[in-house]
Amino acid sequence: MSFSLSRPLGDILPSMVRWQDAMYEVNADFRVILKILRLSGDESVPSPQKVALATRMFFKDNHAPEDVFGAVGAFLSNAECKAENLGLSDDESGVAFCYEFDAAEIFASFWAVYGVDLLQVGFMHWVVFRKLLAALPDDCAFQCKLRLRELDTSALSGDERQRAEAARLSVALPETARERRGREAFERIWG
Repeated sequence: MSFSLSRPLGDILPSMVRWQDAMYEVNADFRVILKILRLSGDESVPSPQKVALATRMFFKDNHAPEDVFGAVGAFLSNAECKAENLGLSDDESGVAFCYEFDAAEIFASFWAVYGVDLLQVGFMHWVVFRKLLAALPDDCAFQCKLRLRELDTSALSGDERQRAEAARLSVALPETARERRGREAFERIWG
């Protein structure tokens, strides 16, 4: 379903998820979803512990399906979010960002543009958070960081290119553990 102001509130801002022919009541606060996204990518937390933590955070009354992360993914899909790359997401322009790595710029941008303190705000539904994030103007801190991350330096030369490359690298997304293992394996094989 697409976002529409003519739809009932429960359809626009869902508080339930349908998973395997059952309905589950969920806590759709943006902070809960961000914690689950961070948890899902944390390789230091064993899978059974991840499931238990996600269940306590996301499902009301700990009433959850067996496949907790499948249900969370279904919620994110139904809430117009991309769940296939948990932890890293794409904004409307397709530029990669990370909720954790870019948290300071997201916070500063919400404060500057909307007057919303994301650390102090009460409940904010995940869909509302995503819509506000997508609507941030080009001149805010978050969008500036994304533009710098994708800066094409091929037309630059000399010192200007070196400065631009250094600036772009300073905001580059950190290498994930999976990427690091892949790079290390490649280097062991191919030197």
